[in-house]
Amino acid sequence: MRFVKRLLFDLLALLHHPWILAVRPLLKTRRFGVITTAFLGFAVVAGLLHSLFEGTHPAEGLWWALVTLTTVGYGDVGSVTTGGRITGALLMLTGIGALAFITANIAAFFVESDSTKELQSELVAINERLDRIEEALADRGPSGTKD
Repeated sequence: MRFVKRLLFDLLALLHHPWILAVRPLLKTRRFGVITTAFLGFAVVAGLLHSLFEGTHPAEGLWWALVTLTTVGYGDVGSVTTGGRITGALLMLTGIGALAFITANIAAFFVESDSTKELQSELVAINERLDRIEEALADRGPSGTKD
């Protein structure tokens, strides 16, 4: 119980780490943080299931999940049982989609921030031009001719 309590306090402290604060805007866009956390949780569960099916140490199952997700495939850990192979197939299929999602969202975050800055500067220029047009129209008076 003491270990769990300490782990929770460490996780809470990690949430306020400057590095996490720097990437917080990215984590909030398009549910990036939620989906990434869910996927990493699934990867951990898959690793633990693999160790259960294959009868190995949980650390070896987590290593297998990491090697499988990164498509490195060292060959030091593999699936022999049907349950391990099914777990591997599910991890590979979800891993491809999740890693594509993560990569696309990081790229979109940077592209959006650049395009947002450009759009804002264009809107400022348009507003300034509209202000000048309104002033010119106001100078002409109600009949449309200059006073």
